[in-house]
Amino acid sequence: MRDALEANRAVSQSAFEEAFGFGNDALRFGNDALNFGSDIVGQASDTIREAVTQSLDSVENQQYWAGQAITQALGTVKSIGTGGASDNAESMKWVGLAAVGLGAVVMLSRG
Repeated sequence: MRDALEANRAVSQSAFEEAFGFGNDALRFGNDALNFGSDIVGQASDTIREAVTQSLDSVENQQYWAGQAITQALGTVKSIGTGGASDNAESMKWVGLAAVGLGAVVMLSRG
């Protein structure tokens, strides 16, 4: 009877160890998968953040140059109005650039 109980205990202990060993391996695998997924999400987030930053920098740059063209055109128009412009072709170039710059600012603000 003792031998039977000892054999039963040994089998139960072996089954218990295997079951928990499998469960532990499954938990380790799940944890590794979560860590990998977290890394992928972090990398994607960094890539998106960088793309948005570059896009905003580009928009700011476009707005800056449009503003410069408008400022130059307004200065030229003021100069024409006060008789300081000696070259009408040069003046009209800046007025055209200002119009293009203003159009770009309007398109950027809508899009």
